[in-house]
Amino acid sequence: MVRSYRGQDVDMEKLIKQQGDNMSLGNTKLNGRGDVVSHGKIVETRAERLEKWLANHKTEQAKVNLAEDKNSKKAEDELAKQAFEENKRVAKPKKPFTQPLEEKMEEE
Repeated sequence: MVRSYRGQDVDMEKLIKQQGDNMSLGNTKLNGRGDVVSHGKIVETRAERLEKWLANHKTEQAKVNLAEDKNSKKAEDELAKQAFEENKRVAKPKKPFTQPLEEKMEEE
């Protein structure tokens, strides 16, 4: 349940089920369930589209031992060096923000 800005309770799940057969607005050519629709007929269901997408976008995971990996040590060294260089650049301001106190007294 969701409360609208007017204070009315709206059951979104029920609304989605009721509007599942209606076409979406715009140029998406989908109905409320996510099925592809052409000339009033369902061409491809949401589940079929999802299966097709997952088949084309498989991910592979490799097991890496970071303690023994030489590339990770090189990357750590490069990151440490880069962080040191960034901190070194930020540490010194170009100009002092205020004049030394002695110079101010001499001007007066």
